[in-house]
Amino acid sequence: MSVACCLHERWYVKPDRELPKFGTPTAQAFRTEDVGDLKTPYVALVCDPKLPSRLDIVVALQKLASPHLVTPVDQGPVIWTPQNRRSRIIVFPEPRGERLIQTAAEPFAPWSEQEILAIVVMPLLELLLGMQQAGISHRGIRADNLFVAGEGGQRKIMLHECVSVPPAFDAPPAYLTIEDAQADPPGRSNGGIAEELYALGVLILHLLTGRLPAGGASAQQVLEAKLDVGSYATLVDGEALPPRSAELLRGLLADRRADRWTVADIADWLDGRSPRPRPAAAPVIRRPLEIEGKSFRSVPALVHWLVGAEERLLARALRHQDMIPWLTAALNNPRTIERFKN
Repeated sequence: MSVACCLHERWYVKPDRELPKFGTPTAQAFRTEDVGDLKTPYVALVCDPKLPSRLDIVVALQKLASPHLVTPVDQGPVIWTPQNRRSRIIVFPEPRGERLIQTAAEPFAPWSEQEILAIVVMPLLELLLGMQQAGISHRGIRADNLFVAGEGGQRKIMLHECVSVPPAFDAPPAYLTIEDAQADPPGRSNGGIAEELYALGVLILHLLTGRLPAGGASAQQVLEAKLDVGSYATLVDGEALPPRSAELLRGLLADRRADRWTVADIADWLDGRSPRPRPAAAPVIRRPLEIEGKSFRSVPALVHWLVGAEERLLARALRHQDMIPWLTAALNNPRTIERFKN
């Protein structure tokens, strides 16, 4: 039997009592006791020592004290006895309810539009507005990060913690904006309400269908598809959605931050008012550009490939006979085309 680890002479973490349903993709969870309150169940996450934790937001989360969020009550380094190494632990009260799903790829029974709006969207909007006012972000909105308590229309949700890893580190590719997907996982930004609402849009789609959007594709394939045809087309992928949900998702999954719906837009939509006109999606060229065995239907997709191409392939692609005509049709900007030629 492993020896319990003690934090701040108050919290005793029990290595022989793992609690998988409270763990995360990068941190194991264990039963924890408060020496001053043995009746209240607590859980500790043992963080990966190779990853930085978001310790700078802990105090703000504690002040926020949202009923919709698993909030740390303490944190600090300990000598984790099973590996005899220094690790950070994060202590929080045991979340109520059960994990919706343990892993993002796990299928589940779809939720109705009404259930999603009442049980998930409204509480999360309240949480996100509170976090925005506190100057912090969650960056872990996803279906496998939800706890659900109760039955039927009485269900309540809690969003799991957002401190143990860098922002959006554990997010599946579908939940990442194009900018986040292009960044190294440990270097994704803290983001803001625009990134949170994008993830909320993916969560809504995930709940409507009961399966992870673009779940069978690699991270690179999802990114390339989003660049090529946009997030909405990539993630919905022809799925028949309720018309109102489709309208909401088109707004939340807009790839340009300036085009993405805001909380005010969602409020208008919920009240039956027409949100601001949704800008047209980035143009998709009818005739794709075929070079080096690749097919491109949008300028962002082409640029992404060019940036990562080998010098030899890059030079050959730039000289391709169809490049200038295709860009001319795609951009409709003679000044930019002239600069490109030179």
